[in-house]
Amino acid sequence: MQKPTTPSTSRLARNSRRTRGMNEPQGKEMLASDLLFKTDIDDGEELIQVLPEVMFGRHWLPTVPDKWVERQYGALEQPRPDHAVGYITQQDAHSMDPRSKAALERTEEDKITRHALTTQLHFPFLTCQWKSQRSGEGHYHASLQGARDGAAIVRSLHDFYRTAQHTPSIVDTAHFSLTTDTDSAKLWVHWLETKEDGGADYHMELISQAFLRPLTPRDTGMVDMCKMLRNILEYAISARLNNIRAAITSLPLPPPRPRSPKRAQSRKSMSSSDTMSNSATPVGHPLATAPKFDAQLPTPESSSPPLKRLREE
Repeated sequence: MQKPTTPSTSRLARNSRRTRGMNEPQGKEMLASDLLFKTDIDDGEELIQVLPEVMFGRHWLPTVPDKWVERQYGALEQPRPDHAVGYITQQDAHSMDPRSKAALERTEEDKITRHALTTQLHFPFLTCQWKSQRSGEGHYHASLQGARDGAAIVRSLHDFYRTAQHTPSIVDTAHFSLTTDTDSAKLWVHWLETKEDGGADYHMELISQAFLRPLTPRDTGMVDMCKMLRNILEYAISARLNNIRAAITSLPLPPPRPRSPKRAQSRKSMSSSDTMSNSATPVGHPLATAPKFDAQLPTPESSSPPLKRLREE
């Protein structure tokens, strides 16, 4: 029996009528669970996490082409999608009852620390920006924010593969995003192309759009978009994840964190105190021969489908 992870077009159509007069937070609350994916905690998909208001590291934003552009348009703001879909962390997966399955092993998570956009989830593959008609903003404003977030994501992916000495295809570093004004939804793809001078061009292209309204035999746009979203999800938890894990094997483990002098001094003082107290312990005392336990954590192909297939399915 297939899990109910496909977005519900009928519920979207019914609820979108109610959200047209709502503000942005109210619209998100009403539509997000049906437009995006259900996770394992809701009897949905394993390996993924859907989180609101995720902050990405600013250092992954592209640099401005020149000073004139920066003065004219200003610097890019903090990348923060309204919703981000990526791989669930070990910590979040193990905090569930019963435990869920994480996409990466603990040692793999340690290796990707410096490449992380955020500590809340790993390698996001779908983001969403919401607007409401009541606020006077629409897809144009949402697409600008989506372009900012998508550029940060594809740049971090490109850096990850380059550091792992892997040559990624455009699909390997591609990202998908949604924009919606609670009346319609648009699906975008983002990718990066490197230039001969070492720079990069960031691209964003619309690949699907649909109204959130009751379905008719002539209007199947929302059904087609949901099929594409499902295709993106299946690719993310199969070929994309395999490519990422294969690249992680080439990354070194991070060096151990140095101990702070104060902490080392504190440990030394505690050790001296223990030695003095142990010296006064009689030899026959049961604690003098107590065993010591050393607990250790367990140590722990692929081809990318073309974008054309994503559009056809």
